[in-house]
Amino acid sequence: MSGNVFKRGDKWIARITHNGRQRWRSAPNKTMAQNLLKEMREEAERERLGLPRRAEPLTLAEWSTKYMSWAEDNKESWRSDQTKMAFWVERLGTYRLTQITRDLVRDELQALKLKGASPATTNRYLACLRKALSMAVEAGHLESNILFRFHQAKEAPARQPNLSPEEERDLIEKSTPWAAWLIRMALATGARQGELLALRWGDVDFANSAIIIRNSKSGDSRRIPLPGYLAAEMTARKEGKASRDPMIPGFEGKPITSATASSAWKRSRGKIDRPDLRFHDLRHIAASKLLTQGATLPEIAAWLGHKTLTMSKRYSHVSWGRLTEMVDSLSEAPER
Repeated sequence: MSGNVFKRGDKWIARITHNGRQRWRSAPNKTMAQNLLKEMREEAERERLGLPRRAEPLTLAEWSTKYMSWAEDNKESWRSDQTKMAFWVERLGTYRLTQITRDLVRDELQALKLKGASPATTNRYLACLRKALSMAVEAGHLESNILFRFHQAKEAPARQPNLSPEEERDLIEKSTPWAAWLIRMALATGARQGELLALRWGDVDFANSAIIIRNSKSGDSRRIPLPGYLAAEMTARKEGKASRDPMIPGFEGKPITSATASSAWKRSRGKIDRPDLRFHDLRHIAASKLLTQGATLPEIAAWLGHKTLTMSKRYSHVSWGRLTEMVDSLSEAPER
């Protein structure tokens, strides 16, 4: 049994000679033709070459539409997946799911890195494709996920944002009233910007001093307790508001959008000379404060809406003062 690949026109041909007969299959590039040749040899060994072929596996481009349909219905961050899948479809879209290899993926990630993508970014692109292939396995289009235990790029240590009490006070005082309210809510609840902007008065449980996040990033709803001072302010603000009204008041007669909030945030941080500060950092700062009050990682995970402790661990960097207090509270040294 002999075989080879060669180019004819704009296509690559996989050719094999078996039992005195030649078989041909075409592919758009050399790598795919080599994969076809491998498949034909395996079929020949099983004496299936020339028999009616099973339905061709889906291409990545075909499967991506099914994956994105699922992501849009089930993931808060589906737009991010849309960008990442567009990248993979542009580069590997013509490959059938069974033809995608670890080497192909590794080469594309390397190209992404050479264009300036950080290790964290390349890992997110890898995670998106890995999830898409996992779903293909569940749907029966693949026998296994070739990206299982695929080596990820080593990421830099997570940022540890901070905000001194003085900076926190100035940040709130120098912001417009509605932006200051949004910032105070973030620092008190650890909620994401999008979660806060989506809140309606009907999402406030006044009887139990809590707010209800109905559509979080994890896909689950959660209840966040409010500190007493904030619950009292909300009660005072509630008068005359319908349950469907936004909790964050409109700006110049228009509802607050993420773009409006982001612009206001940039102005606010600029007034305290902290261009490095991100709105999402307020979530980290709030969680860190809760940790110093003695909260456990499972409690912080529940508060932030994390399904596992993995994400919450990045908020739990050591507070040296608290560590010192705990060490001092240990019993006296045992007798020798």
